[in-house]
Amino acid sequence: MTITWAGHYTVKIYNSNSTIVINPYSPNIGLPPFRSKADFVFMTNPSDSTMSHTSGIQGDYILVDSPGECSFDNITTYGIGWFKDGTNQEQTIFRIIFDNITVLYLGSLNRKLKQEELQNIEQADTDILIVPIGGSTSIDTNTAIDLISTIEPNVVIPINFSIPKLNQQVEAVAKFAHEMGVSPSTDNKKITILANKIDRENLSTIILNP
Repeated sequence: MTITWAGHYTVKIYNSNSTIVINPYSPNIGLPPFRSKADFVFMTNPSDSTMSHTSGIQGDYILVDSPGECSFDNITTYGIGWFKDGTNQEQTIFRIIFDNITVLYLGSLNRKLKQEELQNIEQADTDILIVPIGGSTSIDTNTAIDLISTIEPNVVIPINFSIPKLNQQVEAVAKFAHEMGVSPSTDNKKITILANKIDRENLSTIILNP
């Protein structure tokens, strides 16, 4: 499995057989237009046009955009619904099992998880946690650190932090990197992870550069 981060909330997960794109961003956020082939497109908040822009997606893809369980030939996904405080707008946290690796993608989560939501998440161990850290439309670094301690993944990949050309006011990655004990500077544009190579005794933090 290989993972890339394109900026904002947009993540691509792929192997030699299938490609998943999560939350393709709109060029309105200032970044270059996002384009990719995809077999599956996941949307955690389809009502938000900044993270559900599919005009750059090529291929006859399957769309997954709501809570529930879906199984395909080589992918199983569990969508956990949650609501922003004070609204009736449901969004989705996705647990994706792909290449025998469990990925938990939190999307634009902007509050602490409630106990029943955590119980749903903790029904399965999380190999890789993709967590927003920038604040604004998502949780910030402090809340992300608390969630990491609760969920106890093996690998953490932060998203939704400040990068060049992005016109969203979000935090830089430096504070998060400091808290996790890693360098904020990276040339990593992708990370390839094999299920049998995951260190299940120690936490790894991977900072990706779009």
